[in-house]
Amino acid sequence: MINKTELQQQLAALGAGYRQQLAHELPELLQLLNEPLSDRLRQQLEQRLHKIAGSAGTFGHAELGEQARTLELQCREQDNLSLLHKHLKYGIGHMQRLLDSTQSDQPATPKTPELPGSVMSAASHRIALLVPNNALSAQIGNTLGSFGYQVHLAE
Repeated sequence: MINKTELQQQLAALGAGYRQQLAHELPELLQLLNEPLSDRLRQQLEQRLHKIAGSAGTFGHAELGEQARTLELQCREQDNLSLLHKHLKYGIGHMQRLLDSTQSDQPATPKTPELPGSVMSAASHRIALLVPNNALSAQIGNTLGSFGYQVHLAE
């Protein structure tokens, strides 16, 4: 059986491995944006951002995961490829700065402001939960919150 110290060491190693993976992944995504944005590249970026959005919160990078989710949805919904290209470059660059700030003693980078012309409105990030079990409702709310949703727990 694994004791608490060993478990903490294993979790720390997983977290470090994830940060290292992101340290390679984010520059690759920025490199891809040196190419003209095509439908195929857009789909590839959406898939890779989806993976980051789904995993970042698990390893303590909730804000980075929120940014990845916003960009993923923009890949899916934004028809203006030029505007999407700008948003992706800015957003992925911000994700890189967020990751860098967790690997040093620098203060955390402030939250990214809403981009002008963004396809995501504040209303599209809200969700209400109608779950009679308070503990389950709070757990679901925390999970959705890590993906960037504003959760209202209805009573």
